[in-house]
Amino acid sequence: LDVGAANGAFVDECRRLGHDAIGIEPDASFARDFVMCGYVLNVDGEGTFDLITYHDVLEHVVNPVDELYDARHMLKSDGMIVVDVPDIAVDAGLKHYKREHLWYFTARCFSLIAKRLDLRLRAQEFPIPGKMVSYLCART
Repeated sequence: LDVGAANGAFVDECRRLGHDAIGIEPDASFARDFVMCGYVLNVDGEGTFDLITYHDVLEHVVNPVDELYDARHMLKSDGMIVVDVPDIAVDAGLKHYKREHLWYFTARCFSLIAKRLDLRLRAQEFPIPGKMVSYLCART
């Protein structure tokens, strides 16, 4: 499940590689095959997904902790949530201070969110300056 799928490019690539991917996107103009209009709460799929992705989405939602809480319950027991967001703990991340961003994150912030949601922060990567990818999974 790709949350905030926009035009569905990530969903399309996953499907091209043979995965049963779908997306959810609040902007109705992007709705089409395999990309539904709505929010994570609109997805019927408790315990269904191996992978839930958020690509540059969490900084835009009103309550990112509640968002991840809802996503957590859609994961299979061995599933993972992958979140990429701007990393404002480094100078390169400061360019991401934008009016449309409601939240700003650091690596420490994600470890606290994971703990609060009883998720394990399996890894974090910093693929390019100013960006952070966090891998969250159920505690086992």
